[in-house]
Amino acid sequence: MEFKTVVLINMSKPLSNKTSQKITFNKKFGLAIDSQRSNGKFDLINNEQKDINFEEERRVLYVAMTRARDRLIICSEKKQSPASYMSILNAPDKFFKEVNIDEEEYQVKINEDTRKLINLNEAFKYRYRQNYSITDFLNYDYDEDAYLMKFFFNRDAKKLQGNTYYIDPKVRGNMLHFFAEHYNDEKIDDYIEFLFKIFKEDINGNKFNEIRELIVNYLNMRDKEILYKELEFFYDFNGHIVRGFIDQVVYDEGIYIVDLKTSDLSEEELVKNYKWQLVFYSKVFKNIYKKEVKGAYIYSLKHCKKVPVEINDKIINELDEKFLKFIEQSRKINFYKIFS
Repeated sequence: MEFKTVVLINMSKPLSNKTSQKITFNKKFGLAIDSQRSNGKFDLINNEQKDINFEEERRVLYVAMTRARDRLIICSEKKQSPASYMSILNAPDKFFKEVNIDEEEYQVKINEDTRKLINLNEAFKYRYRQNYSITDFLNYDYDEDAYLMKFFFNRDAKKLQGNTYYIDPKVRGNMLHFFAEHYNDEKIDDYIEFLFKIFKEDINGNKFNEIRELIVNYLNMRDKEILYKELEFFYDFNGHIVRGFIDQVVYDEGIYIVDLKTSDLSEEELVKNYKWQLVFYSKVFKNIYKKEVKGAYIYSLKHCKKVPVEINDKIINELDEKFLKFIEQSRKINFYKIFS
């Protein structure tokens, strides 16, 4: 399959060559565990796999470039990752027609010939997803333009989070979710030290106390009857697959959907930013498990407070409209909107 013109974007993006696996296996070296007591076999296997992944990235890039029959346009930022698609090319400048980037405005300037070539009057469909996530939907609902720039061009997008304290918000959230899923009445301080080792986070007094406060608040708030923890789902939304995890499903004279938040956002900000997440989870659980959902809560662990989220048919219908628009915009985008 060939095309008259092929545009390769985001060529300065770092290659995906990392692994979060703690246990790995290799026919030549056997089983290995990522541990301080490891004899180095894990790193040996991991490095070999990185080489394999790198060769696969080269193959994918070759296939993409050779789809162009007449013209190949490559877009890259001036600041590039040492391990990027551009680093793979390592070709003479004469093979490339550069696209200037205005770093102040984060806009790509394309000459008139290229604009005519792409045809800005039509939707430029060039990125498709295998599934959709609730997190991306929330970011889209929060700031559509920022989300699209992140999704299509890997620009930094606004994130739904409060202030950053001593631990990165994402790491902090992952640590609390891991605790909520796996904790079984061990000594709290010992378990916190275990968390820092698991997530390879340097530990100090401030970080320790930050996590401990959130954990103690969670233990004081958690429901007695938890039906599910970290419930993964794949949901068919109008023919599109949506994947996600429901933090907790609890029972208290009815079924409630619970989501854990570690930020310092106020009650009003939490509801404004995350209500659609709880509405979607409630819809999914009801449709998959055929059980009525009585309500939903956001557990504000920073403030040790359960924040209720309203769920009703009208709100669910509004969610459906919003999510369908999100999918449509993620499947196609007007080139002019990004570059003008």
